[in-house]
Formats: sequence, C-alpha cells, structure tokens
Amino acid sequence: MIGPHANASQDMLSNYHGESRLVASHTPLLAMTRALPSAHVTYAQGCDIASNDTSGIAAAVEAAKAADAAVVFLGINDSIEQEGHDRDSIHLPGVQLQLL
Repeated sequence: MIGPHANASQDMLSNYHGESRLVASHTPLLAMTRALPSAHVTYAQGCDIASNDTSGIAAAVEAAKAADAAVVFLGINDSIEQEGHDRDSIHLPGVQLQLL
C-alpha cells in the first residue's frame, strides 16, 4: 500500500464531516491487515499531500517492485480544499503524480 492516504482515516471522509471515532480507528492499511492477517502487507507513504519533497518516493518504488500488487492512495485533504476554500485545479497537489 502506497501513498499519503493509505494510512489516513479522517482525510478519507472529505471535508464535510464531524468527529467519528469509528472512522478514526480505520484506515485502508488497517483494514487490509485485519482482513488478510496472514498476508504480508507493506506500506510506504511516498510523499505528503502537498509537499514537494520526493525523498520518500524511492522507498515506495522499492515496495511496489517487491509486491505482487500495489494499491496507491492519493488525493487531497482539507488543507487543499474546504468549505469556503475551493480549488481552481483538479490536479493532484505536490509530487503525488510523480509518486504514481
């Protein structure tokens, strides 16, 4: 599992939500490791949501090369778009496209 949202909980709800303890304790990574306890699930964040830091991409590439399958979780959070703060572009922020 790769990407800044692979181990995210609240960010997966979008920006129109309240407090949810159920969601806070579930992430794609946790769901996968719980659903397949005997599987070897590897996680590499690769990059932050909007950062231009590429230092984590090499580890993500190596994790993907070593895996039978890679699932990549990209997107935005409420630092990019929220009520009263719309985006003027639908492009992935930061270096997420490079990570992909």
